[in-house]
Amino acid sequence: MDFSSNASYPRGMRDNNPLNVATVPGMWNGETSVDTNPQREAIFSDMTYGIRAATILLYNYYII
Repeated sequence: MDFSSNASYPRGMRDNNPLNVATVPGMWNGETSVDTNPQREAIFSDMTYGIRAATILLYNYYII
């Protein structure tokens, strides 16, 4: 489902980044650009990549 064309959805959904994962240069697969807001969230080409990044981030927080 494409959320990017509808401004009524939250920014994370429009950017295919439901947990608003911050960008790390070269870190995330599927990252197409960076949001221009001060938090610098990653923008992904597909929701699958955003969920993947969130899963990796949460897993790393868990094991540390």
